[in-house]
Amino acid sequence: MSMNLPADWFLLLLRLLFAFLLLFFLYQLFRVQVRELVALAVPAPAQAPVERRRDRQATLIVTDGARSDLIPGTTFVVIDRATVGRRADADVHLDDASTSADHAELRYANQDWWVADAGSTNGTLVNDRSITAPTRIRDGDVVQFGRIRMEFTVGR
Repeated sequence: MSMNLPADWFLLLLRLLFAFLLLFFLYQLFRVQVRELVALAVPAPAQAPVERRRDRQATLIVTDGARSDLIPGTTFVVIDRATVGRRADADVHLDDASTSADHAELRYANQDWWVADAGSTNGTLVNDRSITAPTRIRDGDVVQFGRIRMEFTVGR
């Protein structure tokens, strides 16, 4: 048994279906817009600062080579840590009688650079002050190993 709907009823159903689909489309469009606005309005969760690789790279620039063969302007690049001394296998090799074989160590830790004297004979100075414990150093500080003076720079 089939139902014969008059053409008017059929057109009315098509119009209602079209209106429903149009309203549904507009509703979905509205939902997307609201989600985007909410995402822009809510601040992102706080994140721990990302350690930049540049901060973990430092440079020692010779400012006074004393009586060594080091020419002012000679640079030593340090990444994360370095040993300083007269030993041939030191990361920063300073061939000078005023430096000890194992003179000092530079280390990047806790988002800062540190220098520690390794029990050297003539000592290590930071900005003309003798150090006896690990000491934080900053960009532009002058570090002296024996008689050799160097400027410490970060991330250049």
